[in-house]
Amino acid sequence: MSMEVAGKGMPEPLLTKDGRVGVLLGMDAATLPGHLAVPSGQVRLVTVKALLPTELAYLLWSTASPAETS
Repeated sequence: MSMEVAGKGMPEPLLTKDGRVGVLLGMDAATLPGHLAVPSGQVRLVTVKALLPTELAYLLWSTASPAETS
């Protein structure tokens, strides 16, 4: 899953021209567990990967419908 979030406080190289940051959510991480045990039960660990503006632009381009890319 991907989304854009407000970039306030984020490093300048990650910001789009609109001051936002693209992120990927929920990518598997070989070094992290998928769930954590807490006193009230299991909690799912969701990874967040910040994207460079060029990576976000490619993601948006590659997932756009054909009508949006022409």
